[in-house]
Amino acid sequence: MLGSAIFGCFVVAVLGQNTVSLPHGHKLTDIVDKGFQYLDTNHDGVLQLDEANRVFHLEDANGDGVLTLAEFVTFMNAYGGTGLAETIFNHYDTDRDGRLNGDHMNQYLMMMDTNHDGMVTRHEYDMYETHLLTSLFGHQNHGR
Repeated sequence: MLGSAIFGCFVVAVLGQNTVSLPHGHKLTDIVDKGFQYLDTNHDGVLQLDEANRVFHLEDANGDGVLTLAEFVTFMNAYGGTGLAETIFNHYDTDRDGRLNGDHMNQYLMMMDTNHDGMVTRHEYDMYETHLLTSLFGHQNHGR
């Protein structure tokens, strides 16, 4: 799930009139938008922990309760994030054990939930993911 969310990477991040390009020709707006759409499984415009957990279990191909880099790469490739996966995965794998679990996902959503209401709005997601991706990929001139 972390992959998704992190993974997500991903909300329509319109930065003034400019968009940021990521490695391999990816557009920030596309990656963020696809990520939110992927995570918002009930399509209500808000991310909730149960949605994140469902996606996490879908990405956990072998059902062992952890998301490996290989599983995350598969997820990222499926939604067009080829070439971004390892950097994003390593950002969330804070203990560097090569695995992400449900606790990582919970922490990720809590960071996005700026008003602490237990839900992540599209705006909260956009702001978090835009900042994360621009930070990870070194884009400082992003139109803000």
